[in-house]
Amino acid sequence: MTLSSPAVRAVLLGNAALIVTVLCWGSMPPLMHELLKRYEAVEIAVLRYTVAAPMLIAILVSPIGGRPPASGTIAGALPRLVGLGGLGVVAFASAYTFGIYYAGPVQASIVSSAAPVIAVAIGWLVHRDVPDRTLLLGIAVAAPGAAVALGAGNAGATAAASPWTLALGVALVLLANVSWTMYSALARRWLPGWPPVALTAATIASGGILFTVAYLIAGFAGLVRFPPPAPTALDAGLFTAVAMFGICLGVVCWNFGVGRLGLSLAALYLNLLPVVAIGLSAMLGAAVTAQHLLGAGLVILGLGGAQLKRLYDARAADGRRQAAAER
Repeated sequence: MTLSSPAVRAVLLGNAALIVTVLCWGSMPPLMHELLKRYEAVEIAVLRYTVAAPMLIAILVSPIGGRPPASGTIAGALPRLVGLGGLGVVAFASAYTFGIYYAGPVQASIVSSAAPVIAVAIGWLVHRDVPDRTLLLGIAVAAPGAAVALGAGNAGATAAASPWTLALGVALVLLANVSWTMYSALARRWLPGWPPVALTAATIASGGILFTVAYLIAGFAGLVRFPPPAPTALDAGLFTAVAMFGICLGVVCWNFGVGRLGLSLAALYLNLLPVVAIGLSAMLGAAVTAQHLLGAGLVILGLGGAQLKRLYDARAADGRRQAAAER
């Protein structure tokens, strides 16, 4: 099979798209940490989706997004879109941004890599899905790694460094992962038949608009600082980057990669997010210690190795079924 064959091109493009996703999503914690030096956490949580909403609407109406089914028009699906947007944007963005504020970008990125564990826990609670032994073994390796990394403290956080602020930041990042996992699980159930990119663009844009309206109401009521500080050229560039790359390009490339390679293989790439976050944080001046690196390495080894083993087992089982069917 040559490099010019359609199958090989699809695999290469899928891997390239997922590499872009890792770069986009992994850079978010350190870039948001830079914004936290001048903006309050709630302002960053809102403004990045306010900037992204028009871009997502453009994706939704373009050929990239695909069209929703005729029976599920935007107007008819509006209550579900708003509900999913509230879960996947308002709850997720608020918890995640405050988590970075309290825990710091390095610790937040390491905790975020626990998303597969949260998905398993929610699957057990909601569907009574029993986790397989491979993933449990991976968790057994990753959990001490997370403990090692968190033991380094949160000296790089915007908030005052202490065990209490670190614990609060970790709890908020975990809550953000729970919100995103629940959003992902409910999106397919509430909007069946929607193309993946269209579904994501519509729900996240709805959440961004909802978040903006809620922020304006809170601002006029005096509950939060309003208006936010006028952005400098650097601020505008950072907000555009986290909106365009972290929310829009990252989502489109993620869905493209999943479509070409499947969810199991695509999920392996997410284990590399701490590598990008730690590297960029170090470039921006954050203190990265050997303890951070050792802990992150154990998390990646445990969860990444478990997912790779599960992927191998699934493909081997498919091969056996195909061989049995051909007899």
